[in-house]
Amino acid sequence: MKKIALMMLVAIAAIACQKTPEASEITVMTTDLTIPVDGTEDMVVAFNAPEAWTAAIKETQDWCSIAPSSGAAGDASVTVIALENEAEEERSVTLVITAGAAVKEVVLTQEAVFIPRLTASDPAYIPLAGGTTTVEVTANVEYTA
Repeated sequence: MKKIALMMLVAIAAIACQKTPEASEITVMTTDLTIPVDGTEDMVVAFNAPEAWTAAIKETQDWCSIAPSSGAAGDASVTVIALENEAEEERSVTLVITAGAAVKEVVLTQEAVFIPRLTASDPAYIPLAGGTTTVEVTANVEYTA
């Protein structure tokens, strides 16, 4: 009887000392996604979740949203809905997908609107009799004068 109790104690200790398996990971097709400047209603982030998942945008803002915000384990996707970017700077948010203990972040970056600029430093005056003058020009696009 003592041998059986000892063997059971050793078996329980062996089981207790086994490594617990790490949480399964979420597999995402891309961790960075570029949204066009004119926005989108149908850009998709595809992934595989080991268990039921939730998704949310980390930052508080009003230009980007996702749907759906949760789903079942397996192959899944989230649709990104973004308004047009009318600013001259790109903007970004982080999509966070959680499935059990597994977490994956996807950076969603929207391009900036491009506004061509061509400016001269001062007005150029050419004498009535004719001649030449120099105009200093600053531009963020190629130009021809």
